[in-house]
Amino acid sequence: MLALIDYHHRDVRPLAILAILAVLGVVRWFKSLKRARLIEDTPTSRARSAAQGLVELEGVQYSPPDQSLTTPFTGSWCTWWNYKVEKRRWWPMNDHWKTIEEQTSQAPIILRDPTGEVRIHPEGAEVRPSQTHHWYSNQPPGTERIRMSLAGTGRYRYTEKCMCPGDPLYVLGQLTTMRPRRQAGNYQGAMSDLLTTWKRDQQALLARFDVNGDGEISLEEWEQVRAAAHQQITTTSAHTESSEPLEYICKPNNGQPFLLAAQNADSLAGHQHSRSWLSLILAAGASALFLYLLKRFVEGH
Repeated sequence: MLALIDYHHRDVRPLAILAILAVLGVVRWFKSLKRARLIEDTPTSRARSAAQGLVELEGVQYSPPDQSLTTPFTGSWCTWWNYKVEKRRWWPMNDHWKTIEEQTSQAPIILRDPTGEVRIHPEGAEVRPSQTHHWYSNQPPGTERIRMSLAGTGRYRYTEKCMCPGDPLYVLGQLTTMRPRRQAGNYQGAMSDLLTTWKRDQQALLARFDVNGDGEISLEEWEQVRAAAHQQITTTSAHTESSEPLEYICKPNNGQPFLLAAQNADSLAGHQHSRSWLSLILAAGASALFLYLLKRFVEGH
């Protein structure tokens, strides 16, 4: 810090850095405080009676019955995972990590409460997981049988985050209902796709519809092809048209936050308040030091 103060009269970069830190601190303080108040002010709904729009739900999380999800590194059963691989960059007096690979699961999550359950599509969500693990290695991603260590040495840092079946789940997002129904555009697209598929197998097409056996599909025979395709599409879509509406929670399209957390609403709101206070302290400290250095800079000139 003393070196920074002594250096102020030769370079204005410390002033710029402190100004940026102060602005970022204020922005983060405002964002965290606003998010905490949104969590506190949004009433908790029940899965069975939740209304359309922005909703807050709490329950227990599970994977859909037809889905089995495991974490990439530890192979543990989970409902959601994220992994990140970073490479250490050595600079004089300033080592840092640069992300070179990152992936997040997009499989749906089931939230279950005493009244029912709702499906969540987690794409685009800000997630607070229940588990986070870090490992270090000198081997890059893609190497077979990577040797990892918990010690903070190595050129690569591997991070794995996850939520597990049975963990508590808090969600704040957009509740949407999808009502399956056949539309003209969908019907035309399905008809075109099916006819294209049939035409790729000419032998099967001729065996089925070449009534006169001349090795070609005439105009009359082509009408039979189209009639058969129409019948198949109509039969296939009958179940879809009569199926129940599907409710799911996804990222809001109006800029509202989309939050998933393996904790309850009170704990999440408390975490956001803590972040807001830390950000405010950072902004105040950076602002005070900025003003002090600015005064010294002006006096030195």
